[in-house]
Amino acid sequence: MTRVSKETTRAGHIHSLHFDATGTLWIATEHGLLAKKGDQLRRFTREDGLPDDLISQVLEDNHGRLWLCSRRGFFSVAIGDLNALTDGRLPA
Repeated sequence: MTRVSKETTRAGHIHSLHFDATGTLWIATEHGLLAKKGDQLRRFTREDGLPDDLISQVLEDNHGRLWLCSRRGFFSVAIGDLNALTDGRLPA
């Protein structure tokens, strides 16, 4: 994950918060999905493959996926894929 910066923290309105099973805080905002783990913060947007930047809700299922609600509907993404992007790897 990247260090917290002014650009990373530009969240606008926070719509939803969710702690996953590993302790990562997922933050649904009007400017993407933020992941906060410890003192590190990472933003995921359309540039990372999300269908929309406005995320209004985030929930986790029992299969390691986040379910997100946006203006384009509901979609899911594997937490492992988001972690791979954070680590500079391509999702499997």
